[in-house]
Amino acid sequence: MGLALLVGPAAADAAQRYAAPGAAGVTCKQSEPCSLEDAINGASANDEIIVTAGEYSITGAPINVVYGGLQIHGDFDGPMPRVVAHLGGLPAIRMNAPGAALTYLAVINEETEGVGVDCFNQSTVERVSALGAGEGAAAFRAFPGCLVRDSLLRGQGTNALGLESLAIAAGEPPSVILNVTALASG
Repeated sequence: MGLALLVGPAAADAAQRYAAPGAAGVTCKQSEPCSLEDAINGASANDEIIVTAGEYSITGAPINVVYGGLQIHGDFDGPMPRVVAHLGGLPAIRMNAPGAALTYLAVINEETEGVGVDCFNQSTVERVSALGAGEGAAAFRAFPGCLVRDSLLRGQGTNALGLESLAIAAGEPPSVILNVTALASG
């Protein structure tokens, strides 16, 4: 009787990529971190993005997370990193990939109708502090299939929202919201 060995892609194939405020590295290694945008845009499915402490500025366009299984998180050994944007009518970060996760980050969008985080497509957001500050702003928008848990979501400004859960069409998975504090003032 023979022995068969099945080999699939290993978790070890996933790369660790490091981001640091103001960094301009190319390799995104711990010894040569790169910008947050470069760390995410240069990633592949199932990679891990380690966001070191400090403040990151998002300008021009949102960060779009489109790689399945991508794990983006702050360095758990330090203070929560801050991602700050001034994007009117847009999110600072858009999670749109099955199995992608955003963890241990503060995300702030300070602009009229700006959004801290949009979450779609079986993505997970946990241990996040999100703030949407400005008229009509929202801290967090949960689309079908999003899981958000253990997070603080704050909207500040006239008609601002802490959490907006958007309607689903027949057959789409619901959003799941667990242990979340959502506040709005203004």
